[in-house]
Amino acid sequence: MSAPIHEKKHNKILIDGNWLFHKGKISKLKIKKQNPSVFNDYQWEKISIPHDWDIKGPFLIKHKSGTSGGFAPCGTGWYYRNNK
Repeated sequence: MSAPIHEKKHNKILIDGNWLFHKGKISKLKIKKQNPSVFNDYQWEKISIPHDWDIKGPFLIKHKSGTSGGFAPCGTGWYYRNNK
């Protein structure tokens, strides 16, 4: 007779909602001082993931990318989600 197999219960945490996005740089000092309980999301965009921030352009025709005729220039983007 074999011993019973005990199933481990796993908690699932969905992380596909309640995301914010900010395009552009944020100073390191501002990040260090940011307290999630008083997080100022005024300049942040509410988004769904998956998310492609480059799709809003602008697209540079002089830098062709395949048959699409242009690509969005690189930059900095920040994603934020409060996991409470």
